[in-house]
Amino acid sequence: MRALSRQQEARNNLVGVLEDSIATFVGVPDSRPWRADFEEVASLTLKLRLAAALIAEQDVRLAQKVQDIADKLAQVAAQWKTKPALQEDNAALERYNEAWHVVEPLHETVINWLGDITPKYRHSVESTSPGADPLS
Repeated sequence: MRALSRQQEARNNLVGVLEDSIATFVGVPDSRPWRADFEEVASLTLKLRLAAALIAEQDVRLAQKVQDIADKLAQVAAQWKTKPALQEDNAALERYNEAWHVVEPLHETVINWLGDITPKYRHSVESTSPGADPLS
């Protein structure tokens, strides 16, 4: 039961990190202080590292991918400290785009790992036909 509980905790944490990554990047303002962006990315990086540590017990390869994303995200944020142009309030969108580019590939990886399903209606032309059953 303990192993099952730890597995569920790890899965829940991983899903929570994906939700946090969406919340971090959705509704990006055009203008925002770079320090606020830096702090949000630092928080997301920590959550990714925690998720990697928790999921390592179930899948070391996935844990390494999550850790790699956390490392890359930390590198992107560290560059903001050294590039004055990225510290301008009106560079918020550019900062977010750089960070999103690093995080976004993890979404499909985690979704596939959690369920590894690709329903036909995601890719089927027939599903757009009137009367088509989207779950068939």
